[in-house]
Parts: sequence; C-alpha cells; structure tokens
Amino acid sequence: MKYYKDIYELLDALQKRPAMYLGNTGKKSFAALVAFVSALGFVEVDAGDPCFWGFSRWITGRVYGMSPTLPWDWMNEEWGNEQAFDQFFELLDEYRTCKSVCLSRAVLREHEPTFYYQESMDSELLTPEKPLEVCIAQFAPSEVYYLLEVYVGRQEEYFPYQKSIDEVKELAKSRWRVSEEEWFDL
Repeated sequence: MKYYKDIYELLDALQKRPAMYLGNTGKKSFAALVAFVSALGFVEVDAGDPCFWGFSRWITGRVYGMSPTLPWDWMNEEWGNEQAFDQFFELLDEYRTCKSVCLSRAVLREHEPTFYYQESMDSELLTPEKPLEVCIAQFAPSEVYYLLEVYVGRQEEYFPYQKSIDEVKELAKSRWRVSEEEWFDL
C-alpha cells in the first residue's frame, strides 16, 4: 500500500491515472472526483500547504460568478463534466502556489459590531467577541482577498472571500465599522 505525504501528492497521482482511483468510466468523471475528494475528509493524510481544505473557499473568490455555497455543482453545470475535471486541477495548481499575506490592518479600539448571534433558536442575542485587529489578507499571487480577524491566541478568516481590496474594506466597515482612514499598509 502506498502512503502519500499529503493530499496534493495523492491528487497528483489521481490526475495522472484517474481510472485507477476513480474507476474506469471511459472519460474523466468530475462527479467521481468530487466524491473522492469528499471522502478524503475521513482519511488520515496531511492537508498540505496551503491547507487543501481551503481550496473550495478560495475557488469561489477566484472564479467570477461561482456560487460560494456549491462550487462543485457550479463547475459541473457551467463547464460540463470533463472541462470541470480539467479546471479543478488547473485551479488546484494555482492554489498550491498561494501564500496568505496581510496587506493592511486596522486596530479595533472603540469599535462595536454591527451584528449579533444566537447559540440556539430560543436563546437571546449575544454580542460577538471583538478582534484586536482586522487585516486585509490576500492569497498571493492570486487576486483573492479576505478579511482576517485577529483575536488573542487565534486568527479567523471571514468567508466568503472577495475579489478586491475595496470589497474587503467594505466588509470590515459593515461588520466592525472600520473607516477608510483607520487602515495602514504593512
């Protein structure tokens, strides 16, 4: 039995010999690929760098018009089975070159959230924890951006990802009331 160092090594092997991993259907099957990828969540294999599990989120920011909730369905409907199969690997290759980079940041001092949450349907509204700062981050070199909220001891990427720095600034303004003047470049 072959052991793979990470998911990327396994997917490289699958791309070279899809019939061996997905079954011999006579053509490239995007549906079988999606099922295979979904099953990887139950396998003990390293997620790689960047983390493979962020790929489906990244792709929704990378491809214009793609549904942020059902990217695989969108690919299959928009591109068809075989083209979606090929595009999956082209986009995966691009994603693998990406590194998260913080471009600008704003320190949150007196900021209040514009939203609340509930732990359950019958519980009261709760005020979310306020981050120490927010960052405009980029999956460089791609044109995919996101709001990174920095808390004591952890960071959280806010999804959905955006296609421009201005969209991330607007998101920070709508969530934490961050004004344009509060951003400073790193």
